[in-house]
Amino acid sequence: MRVLTASTALCAVLALLLAGCGGPSDQPDLGLVTGVVSVDGAPVESLLVTFVPDNGRPSSGVTDAQGQYELNYIGDSMGAKVGHHKVQISTLDIGEPNRPKKEMLPSKYNTQTELTADVKAGENKLDFAL
Repeated sequence: MRVLTASTALCAVLALLLAGCGGPSDQPDLGLVTGVVSVDGAPVESLLVTFVPDNGRPSSGVTDAQGQYELNYIGDSMGAKVGHHKVQISTLDIGEPNRPKKEMLPSKYNTQTELTADVKAGENKLDFAL
């Protein structure tokens, strides 16, 4: 009878441990965000696109040769936190070491951004024509 009680207790402990592995995540709800950034009607490569929520972690992505970007939240988690964001678009610093970065875009698109976006659950296509 003791053997049955010990194995029952062991099963109960294992069940509790396994249940804890799939517990709730502290990651917020995310919406997938893609889009195109163009300047004067032409797509621009190597721009850093950052969505900064009212509170929480920002998401970012880099434009490709077609001006397309996709936001990454953290690690393998793609997207941005659902809700209102300030959007910053700046020249990616790929210059030479020990040389100051020269921002090619006006500050109204980055350090003093006037751009905003609302991210919804699901897929969001948000283009920016600068």
